[in-house]
Amino acid sequence: MEGCVEIDALVAAAWRQLDSAGPRASLARGERAWHTYRDASCDALYKVYDGGTLAPVAFGTCAVARNRSHLTDLAALLKALKPQG
Repeated sequence: MEGCVEIDALVAAAWRQLDSAGPRASLARGERAWHTYRDASCDALYKVYDGGTLAPVAFGTCAVARNRSHLTDLAALLKALKPQG
């Protein structure tokens, strides 16, 4: 699915910026929650078309849009994690 490789790369970069277990655990929790949100919200759209040929297209289009938005969020997180100076 579009964006997944890029998401994984940005999460890995953020992981490397976090130097202790607490922040890393928070990042992992946040990523799990985001995946749950993406899948559930896109599943709601899928169910509007349940049984029809547009159902998988609706889910895929939704997931790609959510992934793109998440990439923007992760880029902002990485920028915030970079040492200022």
